[in-house]
Amino acid sequence: MNSWWFRTKPRSILKTLRWFPHFAALENENWNYQAPDKMSRWNDKPIHPARRDYIYRAHLQELEERYPTYDDYLSGLLDENETESTGRNDKTTFEFYGLGYVAPNGLIKVTEAGQLVNEGRADENLLIRQLLKMRFPSPSVVRRSPHRRINQDENFVFPMEVILNVFKHFDHLNKFELGFLFGCTQIENLDQTIKAITKFRNEYEALTNKKNIKSVTAIFNKIFNDAYPEIKNKPETYYKDYADALVRTLEYTGLFSQRGRGYYVKLFVPEHAKVKMKLLQENYEFTYYDENNFEKYMEWFGNPYNITLPWENKDNIKEIITNKVELLKTKLQRAETQIVNFNGGDRTNAVTNLLTEDVVNDKEALTKLDQYLTEQLVSLNEELFIKYHSKTEAARVEILEKFNDIIEGNEDMAALWLECNTWKSLVAIEGRHYVKRNFKIEEDLTPKAFAPGVGNTPDMELYDDHFILIPEVSLMTGVRQWEHEGSSVIDHVNKFIERYQDKEIYGLFLSSSMNIRTMWQFYILNRESWIGKPVPVVPITLKQYVDIITFIYEKDLAIEDLKSLVKLIHKKTFVFSTYKEWQENISTTIEEWKQSSSSKRIIET
Repeated sequence: MNSWWFRTKPRSILKTLRWFPHFAALENENWNYQAPDKMSRWNDKPIHPARRDYIYRAHLQELEERYPTYDDYLSGLLDENETESTGRNDKTTFEFYGLGYVAPNGLIKVTEAGQLVNEGRADENLLIRQLLKMRFPSPSVVRRSPHRRINQDENFVFPMEVILNVFKHFDHLNKFELGFLFGCTQIENLDQTIKAITKFRNEYEALTNKKNIKSVTAIFNKIFNDAYPEIKNKPETYYKDYADALVRTLEYTGLFSQRGRGYYVKLFVPEHAKVKMKLLQENYEFTYYDENNFEKYMEWFGNPYNITLPWENKDNIKEIITNKVELLKTKLQRAETQIVNFNGGDRTNAVTNLLTEDVVNDKEALTKLDQYLTEQLVSLNEELFIKYHSKTEAARVEILEKFNDIIEGNEDMAALWLECNTWKSLVAIEGRHYVKRNFKIEEDLTPKAFAPGVGNTPDMELYDDHFILIPEVSLMTGVRQWEHEGSSVIDHVNKFIERYQDKEIYGLFLSSSMNIRTMWQFYILNRESWIGKPVPVVPITLKQYVDIITFIYEKDLAIEDLKSLVKLIHKKTFVFSTYKEWQENISTTIEEWKQSSSSKRIIET
């Protein structure tokens, strides 16, 4: 083995976790069974019903235009390409993470880890466990052959062992630097990898024009080929493809965060994860599981309970808590010195003596205290953002850049970030309003992976003196948007209309694009509804929303101005006689509002 790799189809671990339940639903079905009476129109390929059943469930959004029904897809008569490769790729990725597999007899099997994903009970610790056990080579990542045996005498490597040790030497790594990790096929050779990264970093820093991608890739290619002459793959495979997929997965563990764009994205350990990272680096022991039988190996690999994470140890929980107490005290003291009229004294005293002898000796009490301190850190950082940082130019620029990353497809946790960033964007508008979020976030106000929603609630609620805005965000498109999101936001707005009859209530639906059924439904309900009055939900695309808030920030407008736009778009349903006219004129309405808002500002000044 000259290098290890990472699954790139799909690159997104979120898609893998979202698609897996459709695979699990077919447990004990025969993945390899071929329909005797059907052939694909494309090259007369055989049709595998179980594979097509999975693909249609998981990838309906991509198939619905070409295949009106499942029977059309199963028949193969409308195939224009080799469509079943999607299922084969997904199946290989499920095996890669130890979630499920296809046994030698062709039957689909789900591991214990996969069952947790299927039941919606997975958390970041599950993903960390699977990554810690991942080994190259192993039965889960090599092509299976009766003649191919893996033994402990040949080179092997645990990718997480390489990653944990490299981060002892560097506080961040970009995708080029991460590319060197894949050449480390024995932990004993880690020094070679560290030297290659150091050399690349030094030569990169010496460049006059650091944005010249040709110069940067030339440096990487030369150092990579010198460090790993036995590797015949193209060097770009490692920094462009494998590193990108690795970054996306590592970020979802909660142990890492990223900042920046493109190849220059920096992967780093955020403040809230540093103690856990240190515990892994110092306490976790990687153990070789010597088993060549594929099914037995997958049963072990997919068992989430056969390894213990360091922070599940009582003494280590105490260390995490002590660190959080000190971090909270430091943040409170810093806020007192930097912010006028900020008083953190009472809160500092309250957390100082929390770690009593009774708590120290009770693991359950320690776990609860850890959760409490996390909530206090989130609450403090949220308060500081809302009151003091959100209206600054730096915060607004960061918000707009993150929206662009989401729109351009550069953010893997796009759905989670869309919620979080929309909340931040509304907080950052001038006014006396309050925006209540109904989703969980990390201590540094970034999205929390594996966080379940808070019941049947809207994504967030914006309260002002005279009106309430209910924003809902979605990256769903096609029929699924109408089925899953359209009725949901309408129900939420209707409940608020019933509850707050003395206030104006509006819904704001943000998505990358709008399904025609969603638009038709919103158009009708903006005019009238079953309750005898409108249930106004205004649809705005993400690009339109970014244009709107950019204008609001530049002109220093207030939340009342956003409300006036939402109200204006709502009223336009009475001007246009069809939903298509209404949709086509939303951009024109936004421009009309901009002109009106600019004129208003001129008069006021």
